[in-house]
Amino acid sequence: MSRVVSLDTFYIYKQEVSNGEYLEFMNDLKKKDTALFRSMLPDTLVWREKLNYMEKYVDYYLRHPAYSNHPVVGVTYEQAEYYCKWLTEKYMNEGKRKFKNVAFNLATTEQWTFAAKGRLKQAAFPWEGFSMQNKKGEWLANFTVIPQTAIGWSTFPVKNIYGQMEDKKILIAGNGYGSGGYLNDESDITAPVISYYPNDFGLYN
Repeated sequence: MSRVVSLDTFYIYKQEVSNGEYLEFMNDLKKKDTALFRSMLPDTLVWREKLNYMEKYVDYYLRHPAYSNHPVVGVTYEQAEYYCKWLTEKYMNEGKRKFKNVAFNLATTEQWTFAAKGRLKQAAFPWEGFSMQNKKGEWLANFTVIPQTAIGWSTFPVKNIYGQMEDKKILIAGNGYGSGGYLNDESDITAPVISYYPNDFGLYN
């Protein structure tokens, strides 16, 4: 169900926060407060997956230089909020800053949706049309294909509002396959934070 909201003018970062940027934050915390530093460590176990050899990403994705321009993953909401607080303090301490007063915050759902649409109101993607490729055959995003046969209804026991267990039908999607993997979109896992083509607001990925 659609609804109409009004938004004040806002700025938004043109890319996702990279591992390199998050490590700068972590290194700054480590000098001042080791307990806080430890509490801000991302959960690298998000890479661990049964039947897939992802263990190297558990160990190397965050800190290996090869992934410094890839988006940080495994960060909690609270960690992301603290990163914004740190970024605000860092920016406000810069003598030659562009803006006098800045507060970095996580985008609201409405802000993120508005920015991601890139001036396109009813488009399925942040670009016009229904294709994942442009006219030159170049990929426009990092994605995984989920075949229609992998989507279906399953029944799960869930608690209702009265605290009683009841069976509920939930639409689920199975694992996708590699059509969106390395051979096609040139990204075997995440794509670097500036990849593909920006939308009409100049925002990437």
